[in-house]
Amino acid sequence: MSDIKEVTTTAKSAFESFKKILLLLKDRRYFAASKEFFVYGKILYNNHLKGKYITIAGKKIPMTLAVLVTLFGLYYFYPNEKAVQYAQEIAEKAEIKQEMNSYNKDGIKIYNMRKCDMSVCGEIANEKNDIVDSIVVKVTFFSPTGIALFEGGVEATKVNANSKLKIIIPTEEDFAYFKLTEVIVE
Repeated sequence: MSDIKEVTTTAKSAFESFKKILLLLKDRRYFAASKEFFVYGKILYNNHLKGKYITIAGKKIPMTLAVLVTLFGLYYFYPNEKAVQYAQEIAEKAEIKQEMNSYNKDGIKIYNMRKCDMSVCGEIANEKNDIVDSIVVKVTFFSPTGIALFEGGVEATKVNANSKLKIIIPTEEDFAYFKLTEVIVE
């Protein structure tokens, strides 16, 4: 391994230094690779950044600062694996809850159930060729800790054949989530 002063005074190329870092990492010589990385950084600074400026709105900003801000921005905004995995888990849980809060039997569908302000909104579809006298939809509202706050419901009467209705089940308090507990079709 060469000395830092010797490396910067010689005309060592950035590509050679980068290649050496990769070889050291391959050989699992992490300390030597980190030292060579700093040598690489010093070469880049001396050859490409030192004494150079960018002019923005009439102000001179050092090129080094611009590069550091760019690298920080890329690091900060680039999604890591854990964040992507966490987002996928949340989407899967939401999909499971969506399936739990739907009903599809004998031509009657209750779907698109969701929290909207201080109520639950959704849709009822009568896919039968006959009029349905009554469809009762019951929901239980829960706190963030899983405690059932209260139950609510709505009744749709004289639902025409092959039609859709929007439903709203209001609440008195705010709730974290809800569960479709019962559907009665008469």
